Amino acid sequence: MLISVVICAYNEEKRIGKSIEAIQEQDFPKEDFEIVVVNNASTDQTAELAKSYGVRVVYEKEKGIAHARQKGSEEARGEIIAFTDADTHVPNHWLKTIAQAFQKDEKLVGFGGVFRINSGSFMSRLVINHGEYPLYLLAKIITGKWLLVGNNMAYKKSAFEKTGGYNTNLSQGEDTDISQKLNKVGKVKLINNFYVYQSGRRFEQGLIRGLASYGWNWPLKVFFNIDTAKRLPDFR
Repeated sequence: MLISVVICAYNEEKRIGKSIEAIQEQDFPKEDFEIVVVNNASTDQTAELAKSYGVRVVYEKEKGIAHARQKGSEEARGEIIAFTDADTHVPNHWLKTIAQAFQKDEKLVGFGGVFRINSGSFMSRLVINHGEYPLYLLAKIITGKWLLVGNNMAYKKSAFEKTGGYNTNLSQGEDTDISQKLNKVGKVKLINNFYVYQSGRRFEQGLIRGLASYGWNWPLKVFFNIDTAKRLPDFR
């Protein structure tokens, strides 16, 4: 089972190195995975830095996370496509856990976990680190579907191709949208004790401002299928 790990990056030269290193240090056979960095219209040295780690770099000139995830999924060579972010550190058992999940359940088409932020205000860390999974569990209870989180998700490429791909008109919420599509193809599962560590830069100005930028689209999309046109700040 070849796994393609995709990292979408826009001007991430200061952070992407550690993200790549965490993947390269996985407790998983190196011949069984590849790393693909999608350079999404960066104007810094993101692409050059990624290449210095020996990973494959592909280019997406249309700026936006949905465009980048679509490009990464198209370019991925693996049976499984796994996503994390350029400011995210994955544990060394990350790939092994993903591979085992798909090997154990042939009906599974999408799998993932949640994340914890390692910086930001105390209240931001408290709410995000302990409240994210209960929120996704609530959505599962109400809608009957598990949804995936963009920095810690994986899906079968064959299932992705059946979905029709990402809605590239979305400026955010593309992970929720593709999760909803995957649920129509097969089984999607999210687990609580499988998490990655992300920077808290989205909450540097506090919990309320962070949620104002990143949080309101989620319930609108999940419970009412409403997509917001609000654009996110220029980092992910």
